Amino acid sequence: TEAARLLRESIEESRRLVSGLCPPVLEQFGIVPALEHLASLNHCDGQLEIEFVLRGRIKRLAAPLENAIFRVVQESLTNIRRHSRSRKALVELRLQDEEVCIEVRDWGIGFQPDGVRETCFGLRGIRERARLFGGKAEILSAPLEGTRVRVSLPRIEPPCRDGARLESR
Repeated sequence: TEAARLLRESIEESRRLVSGLCPPVLEQFGIVPALEHLASLNHCDGQLEIEFVLRGRIKRLAAPLENAIFRVVQESLTNIRRHSRSRKALVELRLQDEEVCIEVRDWGIGFQPDGVRETCFGLRGIRERARLFGGKAEILSAPLEGTRVRVSLPRIEPPCRDGARLESR
């Protein structure tokens, strides 16, 4: 019975991960609808209440940048679900003139960021994505104080087509 339960959970997690690899909503509609969709998927099972906040006027961003933002939020929410024991999370996307800022926060058990093993790829992947875009990532946490993942990336808009920028919503 226990083995069957673990197998079902593994299959569910695998399906969730595969569907998240290349979400059509990101490619078709942009980062804001994709993050709203990601938050609703994570909220559906009732384990985690996610608030999504957008600050600034959204335009479509370059596809690699939108993908990086999505992956940072996705990994952060995965970490919250697996480790934090928090019942709520906040995802904030701030679009400024020169940069895009992402903050994902929980009110869980926290941890010591410098105590994370090198074999744990989630936080390392977040930092590496920020570095590759010339941005920065901060992981702020302490035991019993929750966690904040803050990432700032240079704003890159898609190339113009016929002299006009693509916009979403």
